[in-house]
Amino acid sequence: MGDQVSVGLTPEEKQTRMTNAKILMAEINALKNSDIIDRRDYKVYWEQARKISDLFKNMKLFKSDRDRLWAEHNKMCDGVKEMMNHEKAKSNMFSGTKKELILNLIKLAMEFIEGSSDEGALKQCGACLSMAMIVLKGKLGAEPIPYIPEEVMQAFGGEDINIIVLLRDDREECYQRWVDAKNKLDSQWSLKRKENTELYQAWVEKMTAVKSHKEDLIKQNNEKVQKQFDSKSKCEKNLAATSDEEYAAKLRSWIDEHDRRVKSLQMRNEVLVKQIEDITKKISEQ
Repeated sequence: MGDQVSVGLTPEEKQTRMTNAKILMAEINALKNSDIIDRRDYKVYWEQARKISDLFKNMKLFKSDRDRLWAEHNKMCDGVKEMMNHEKAKSNMFSGTKKELILNLIKLAMEFIEGSSDEGALKQCGACLSMAMIVLKGKLGAEPIPYIPEEVMQAFGGEDINIIVLLRDDREECYQRWVDAKNKLDSQWSLKRKENTELYQAWVEKMTAVKSHKEDLIKQNNEKVQKQFDSKSKCEKNLAATSDEEYAAKLRSWIDEHDRRVKSLQMRNEVLVKQIEDITKKISEQ
């Protein structure tokens, strides 16, 4: 009859094992049917997979259920590993082709503004650079890429450009070339703004408004940080006073969560401060 009628187990213990098997199966199916894999969010996938593995360690199960569910879990994980290896192989193969596409877009962008500060040329240059960054970030839509002949796209052999990850050296080269081109474009726009006082003043006002908005965000984040500190303080007081280990475990978890949120908010503020400094510098340089 198998281990479903294991000798020495009470009815309650048998029921617990059967219930645990259902819980594990539900967790495996939930991960399998989620959109995590479709989104290529492998970090989240492996976090969830490890949690399921931990359930196997901590849950009492009949051997037949454990073997069956573990095989199902391993099969799914092996499939994801195979998908990751396949995508890595494609990335290695097509990284150079993708780099060439991006650099062609950047080169074309520069051709628009060589010897010209015409506003139309500047906009075409900006459009080209924007498309280059979209390709670089892997956020290309289904529509054809402007300015690029169809035969260039055919070099990818029908592969999805978005899932082709550039090799580190290729990515760094593309990004640095893009930054250099963007700086040149920004410089050309700066000259254009100085030629048109009204346009320049509108730009300064816009940058000032953006700066003010970011300063407001910093204040809001600081208020949120203070609330997190207050909540953490209450948890620490309750932790010091309680003798209930289960409640204490929850309090420690909440304290860790407060610390995580504070760190996240502080990192956001660091980014905002840097952005404000950059805006202030840009305005002063005009």
